[in-house]
Amino acid sequence: MNAELVKQFAYNYIELFNKTEPEQQEKLEKDHCAAVDKIKATMSRDDAKEFMAIHDEIINDHVARLHAQADMYTSKAEAIEADTRRIELETENKEREILRIFISIAVVVTIITSVIYFNK
Repeated sequence: MNAELVKQFAYNYIELFNKTEPEQQEKLEKDHCAAVDKIKATMSRDDAKEFMAIHDEIINDHVARLHAQADMYTSKAEAIEADTRRIELETENKEREILRIFISIAVVVTIITSVIYFNK
C-alpha cells in the first residue's frame, strides 16, 4: 500500500469538503465513506487497517483544527458581544447624564423666569 496515495486521498476529500456547500456536505461525507469501504474491500486486512489509520489520523487532525478554529471564533464573538454591551451601557449612561443636565437647565431657567415674572 502506498501511504502517500492514502494521504493524498484524504487531503483531496478535506479540500473538496471545505469547498462544498453546507447543504451538500452530508451527501459528500456519505459518498466518501462509501468510497473508503470500496477501497478497503480491495485490500488485505492489514492493508485496510493501515489505510484507515492513516486516513483517520489526517481527518481527525483536520477536525481538531476546525474545532480549535471554531473555539477561537466563538471567543472572539463573545469578546465582541461583551464590548458591544459595554458600549451600549456607556451610551445609556451618557444619555441619562445629558437628560439630567437638560432637566437641570430647564429647572434653573424655569426658576429664574418665575422669579423675574413674580418680582414684577
